[in-house]
Amino acid sequence: MTISPAQAGRPRDPDVDRRVADAAITLFGEAGWAGFSFEAVARQASVGKASIYLRWQTKEALLVQALRLRVGIIDDVDTGSLRGDLIRLARQILDRWRKIHATLSSGRPSKTRHVRSLAS
Repeated sequence: MTISPAQAGRPRDPDVDRRVADAAITLFGEAGWAGFSFEAVARQASVGKASIYLRWQTKEALLVQALRLRVGIIDDVDTGSLRGDLIRLARQILDRWRKIHATLSSGRPSKTRHVRSLAS
């Protein structure tokens, strides 16, 4: 019997992703890009650095995934009319922008200009 790499070792704790995402967003909101590091996120999330390094290759990837988990994505829309679709999509985009802005800003200038991945 062979063990595939996905089965080797102990199973991942699904709560770690949530704790790390919450810690990453909180830390980025408080300290900005200059204070954002895997070590600081690990400390804030109360997880080992290895848990973070095994899941994310870069801190940009970590922050982007954390925002996706926390803020969500835009849903497909089909109201039956083009006007209705556009209105609903505009509301979703506005709500998403408000969530991102509220999550990342603490009354300070935008910190996202240093993270190109956040624009996509």
